[in-house]
Amino acid sequence: MVLFLLIEGMITIKKIFIVIVFDPQKELREIIIPFFKQYPLKTSKRNDFEKFSQVLSLMENSEHLHLEGVRKIIEIIETMNTRKRRPFF
Repeated sequence: MVLFLLIEGMITIKKIFIVIVFDPQKELREIIIPFFKQYPLKTSKRNDFEKFSQVLSLMENSEHLHLEGVRKIIEIIETMNTRKRRPFF
């Protein structure tokens, strides 16, 4: 039996589709983030992951709802994946 967990919350099991509704931030906070903290990435993506975790934490504290918080998030995002150009400011 092959299981695939997709970002949209759909699992495929032998051509049967089951839609699962979930809270992406909760899943990130409770499953994905702890997993990669326990088993850290060994590539350059490790720094990006730490920054992503920081942005998620800011959002959980509702800082993204205020201009200063948005600025903090943008500053962090601009330092991530530096090989790609960012369209901010």
